[in-house]
Amino acid sequence: MMPRRELGLFVAVVFLWGINWPMMKMALAELDFWVFRTYCIAAGFSWFLAYNLATKTSLMIPREYWGRVLVCALCNVAGWNILSAAGLSLLPSGRAGLLAYTMPLWVVLLSRPVLGEPLTMARIAAISLGMLGVAMLLIDEFAALKAAPVGALLMVASGFVWAFGIVLTKRLPKSIPTTTLMIWSFALGGWPILLGAASVSHSAWLPVGGVAV
Repeated sequence: MMPRRELGLFVAVVFLWGINWPMMKMALAELDFWVFRTYCIAAGFSWFLAYNLATKTSLMIPREYWGRVLVCALCNVAGWNILSAAGLSLLPSGRAGLLAYTMPLWVVLLSRPVLGEPLTMARIAAISLGMLGVAMLLIDEFAALKAAPVGALLMVASGFVWAFGIVLTKRLPKSIPTTTLMIWSFALGGWPILLGAASVSHSAWLPVGGVAV
């Protein structure tokens, strides 16, 4: 049985992650996706940094893990945020979310070569059922996906990159606080997004309905 606290957290994650997609779609209708993701990165970095400072949690990461943290950051922050925002700008939010959520299936497949985890019959069955479920949900959308193949490919790529970053993250020691890892992930993985945002015009930093100054 799942403890009540964990069950509550699980339900909250499902609910918030579900409404996240239509909210992102609305935001991308008003903002350039580079700008939107810059706001997201800045907010996430500020939140976790404030938490660590308030709780006096260490910001240190052992030197031997910096290379792996960098790769994880580029996958989980830069790769995921750029590819998913670009794909979402070309697809409806529901369709984009389904394609992005192929991530758990990639995690299972990548865990075999990267982590050495066995690909048991149960996992193979789970992957098959998961792929079948995604295919059945998208079967009515197939014509629309063919009309926007770039968006579909971007969303699948975002799920794959995200999965690769998650699998690599599992190889980091549990002694590194999660909030510390998030802070450095935003700092190291946010630079490609900031560079992209630097290329847009000043007016792109305001909502479409806003007034430029």
